[in-house]
Amino acid sequence: MKKVCEELKKSASSGAAVLPELENVARAFIQLQQSRHRADYDNSQPWSRTDALNELTLATEAFHSWLAIAEKDAAQDFLLQLFLPKPPRE
Repeated sequence: MKKVCEELKKSASSGAAVLPELENVARAFIQLQQSRHRADYDNSQPWSRTDALNELTLATEAFHSWLAIAEKDAAQDFLLQLFLPKPPRE
């Protein structure tokens, strides 16, 4: 999932036509996953209530972005990329 999000983010950075809301979802996924890994495995970083609320706000904004575009073809294509395995290269 992270790889698909990184590819979408890279496409958007290179000037490809990407829905801004979809880019927000991809960026949020990457950031939230990194934060989750830090929270789970990096005991050197304490988490404050403010840190947790910031992550919650980011997730909430990503859900709002998704709801705004969920029915669009680009969003449906994104879902397929996330959940369908890529065929092996020949």
